[in-house]
Amino acid sequence: MIKSKKLNIGSGPVRKGGWISHDTSTSIWYRNVANKLWKNNDSQYSVGTWDKADIDLDLTINEPFPLDANSLEVVLCSHVIEHLLDKHARHLFKDIYRMLENGGVFRICTPDADFLFDKAMNGGDEVLFRFTNQCAEISDPIEQFINAQCSYFCPHTRVIDLDMVDSEIYNQFLNDVPKINKDRFIEILNEYGKYGLFEYFRKLSEEYYDTFSRHLTGFHVNWWNEHKIVYFLFEAGFEKVFTMDNTSSHFNEISNNVEEFSNSEPEISVYLEAIK
Repeated sequence: MIKSKKLNIGSGPVRKGGWISHDTSTSIWYRNVANKLWKNNDSQYSVGTWDKADIDLDLTINEPFPLDANSLEVVLCSHVIEHLLDKHARHLFKDIYRMLENGGVFRICTPDADFLFDKAMNGGDEVLFRFTNQCAEISDPIEQFINAQCSYFCPHTRVIDLDMVDSEIYNQFLNDVPKINKDRFIEILNEYGKYGLFEYFRKLSEEYYDTFSRHLTGFHVNWWNEHKIVYFLFEAGFEKVFTMDNTSSHFNEISNNVEEFSNSEPEISVYLEAIK
């Protein structure tokens, strides 16, 4: 492992020079992606295996990172927590607090459920429909919201990447889980309200997560907005939390390299930073 005070959680195949990379080889989805396409420090793609990540840790087993307390100056977590249940995110946030030195920065970026919901309820636009897991062809904005937030329960979600070794396994599982169409969505919304609807999907994800967790990591299983993230951060011990955007950061390397650090769906994402 490289010696660094900078950690990139859920780095996938992307390697940022001078940063400790992390992901998990236990995920069938990401292992297939890694074997197909690997991005190294000189930005050239090459075939590789997941052991090229500096830290191979499954975030769903709630074990600490193999890093010392107070050893990091920055942790980047971009488009990761939407793949985790609440209990896993809670553990992750607390462990990040442990690893950060005083004054260290924890930067989070994730799809904004409030933004996506408002887009869907107002008929959708190219921003909503551009944000897809590229596994489904959907024309209805409400079903696109379901696809973006809790993909497994969208009636039209399918793995269409023919190079995915386990696409048949995924699609069989997709056939076995309950589907929420537009009419059922409206029923749930009318009965429970907006955040009750979000929680309905979250609890449905929890119900199926333990039996198929290695496959679920490929899609989204949880909802997040600014308020929920702030709550989790305070719960983890952080006292200073700031709303950011894709161009601003308390860590200069991030704010000076927007294209490298903040180019993952910025139009639909919420950005926050917590300072230990």
